[in-house]
Amino acid sequence: MNLFDSNYERTLRQEELVEEWVKHKCVGTLLCPTGFGKTRSALIAIRRFQTKHPEHKVMVVVPSDAIRVQWEKELADNNLNAEVHTYFDASRHEYECTMLVLDK
Repeated sequence: MNLFDSNYERTLRQEELVEEWVKHKCVGTLLCPTGFGKTRSALIAIRRFQTKHPEHKVMVVVPSDAIRVQWEKELADNNLNAEVHTYFDASRHEYECTMLVLDK
């Protein structure tokens, strides 16, 4: 069944998308239409990653301070631990992480 089928329950298709990402060794790009829930899918992926690897560092890089604030709230609301930086900040400093999420 198509992950983008409108009859799919939203959370189920997001979780299935993350499962496909895991099957591809946790490497890949998420390209989905507006309203699909890309941020929520990334949060599901971060939760899965941190459950399996709690000692590893996660970093989210975003285009603006406004989106940085949104991500920080989403992470806090979901009890997830990750650093959030803007593209500008990330390009000017050296950071290390095991999981990198780029929000466009």
